[in-house]
Amino acid sequence: MNWWKERVARLRVRAAHHEEQLQGAHAELRELGDLTLQEADALPVQCLQFRIRDGEHALNQAEAALALTAQRLDNFPEDV
Repeated sequence: MNWWKERVARLRVRAAHHEEQLQGAHAELRELGDLTLQEADALPVQCLQFRIRDGEHALNQAEAALALTAQRLDNFPEDV
C-alpha cells in the first residue's frame, strides 16, 4: 500500500511540473504578442507551439496516470 501512496505523490509532483512548464510556454507565446500571428512560421513560434502541444500531452498523461493510481489506491484493501 505504501508503494501506491508514494506513486500518487510522485505523480502529483510530475503533473505539477508539467503544468508549470505548460504555463511557461503559454506565457512566452503571449509575450511574443502580434509576432505570433504575423510570423507563425518562424522557428521560435513553431518551437513554442510544439512545446505547448507536447506539454499538453505530457500533462494529460500524468493526470491520467494519477487518476488511475489514486483509484487503485482507493480500491486497495485496508487490511493489507
